[in-house]
Amino acid sequence: MARLFCPVCGKKVERLYNGMCEGCYKKTHPLINIPNKPIDIIVCPICGSYRIGKKWYNPKIQGDFSEIFTKNLSKKLEINGVLKNIKVLDDSIASILDQKKGSIIVSIEGRVTLELPYYEEKYAIPIKLIFKLCPKCIDIKSKKKMAKIQVRARNRNFTRQEISKVEKIINETLGELYRSDKSAVPVEVTVKENIIDYTFSSQKVARSVALRLKKFLGAELLETFKDAGISDRGRKLSKITYRILLPEFREGDIVGFKGKMYYIVDLSNKQMKLLSLTDYSIRNISLTKSLVNSINVIEKRESISYALVLSIVPPYVQVMCLDKGYLIKEVWLPKIPKWIEEGKKIGYITIDDSIFLIPIKDVP
Repeated sequence: MARLFCPVCGKKVERLYNGMCEGCYKKTHPLINIPNKPIDIIVCPICGSYRIGKKWYNPKIQGDFSEIFTKNLSKKLEINGVLKNIKVLDDSIASILDQKKGSIIVSIEGRVTLELPYYEEKYAIPIKLIFKLCPKCIDIKSKKKMAKIQVRARNRNFTRQEISKVEKIINETLGELYRSDKSAVPVEVTVKENIIDYTFSSQKVARSVALRLKKFLGAELLETFKDAGISDRGRKLSKITYRILLPEFREGDIVGFKGKMYYIVDLSNKQMKLLSLTDYSIRNISLTKSLVNSINVIEKRESISYALVLSIVPPYVQVMCLDKGYLIKEVWLPKIPKWIEEGKKIGYITIDDSIFLIPIKDVP
């Protein structure tokens, strides 16, 4: 093959690109055009999200400025030819974070013409770091209230266990949401013996939390809307309230269902485990709104007394009441459950002069 001369550098080459050797062509045709003024990088100082154009993004890793710079530069740099990859060199990030401006070193992989293979070049890009609150953090700091979750219990106060469970569900849900949505922070919280209220600036977050509460508490969910004016873009705004209503009955209560009495052994995730006080069999049911409304509370769990099992002679169980002068009583049972053992402490309740024995812990 004939040897060619590069008119720029005089080097002998096998091929010319637009009349120049490969090296001279790359020098005169850079992969990017260095901007004349610094590129603005806008970052929220609270949540670490960054803005490109009019949209805000959350970095995959909180505080990962390598991703923030890379995403911004890939959108804002003027590219010549084809860009394959852009990488910010970590060594140059520290000085930018300290001075809020300067040049950041990037490695660009691409090619300015399809005739060349991909190659890498390094450039110093002037940037300016601007910290500005994102819309979500502005709403949180200003305590903008766009959605509220109200948890209530029908005709009663919460138990300590219920309050702990509700708070645990909410905190775990917010923790999961916060990884991708920094508005998953309540702007106001009220917790009392009969009230649990969480207020949010994000309706999307509030709905996710409300649906999780409904799922794991087996509760009713009611949505109500209230006019909140007009947005800057002329859209109609509304505030949403999600009301979570727990049933009147609780774990440990004595209830009536379809003409029979039951002791609630367990109540969770829309499932209820019942102990029949007629034949001491176990029944599991799925809670629905109509079923909840058909269950009535006969005695609250606070009414349950304690007794000590003295002897078992089927079908009779002899117990000593620990709260009534240690009276000895004999109770007839259709069958003796495994949780009734001699010397073991159990619960009992008297309804219409009849004594019903009740397990203190869950029935196996």
